[in-house]
Amino acid sequence: MHVVQDTIDLTDIEKELLGTLFKAAQQSGKGTVLRCAGGWVRDKLLGRESLDIDVALDNIMGKDFADLVNAHLQSEVSMLCCYGIPYFGSLAWYVHSGYIF
Repeated sequence: MHVVQDTIDLTDIEKELLGTLFKAAQQSGKGTVLRCAGGWVRDKLLGRESLDIDVALDNIMGKDFADLVNAHLQSEVSMLCCYGIPYFGSLAWYVHSGYIF
């Protein structure tokens, strides 16, 4: 028998990934709502680890959202580089038909 968790505990990499996606959506000003879906939600509720996060978007196609996330990441990289802090992205994401690197 599986026990369903009351809460979902995020790993550091999940916090980084989802934080970046939410910031990009907010920065765009389009009012995009992101929802985690699929097996990741099931696995997290069952207390299992999962590396595959599906994100549903309410008002934008995946490729267009990937472009927004890339623009957001570029702005953060530019800001970090201005302060002389090297930035090497640790995450690569696939979103619908768009890749985010």
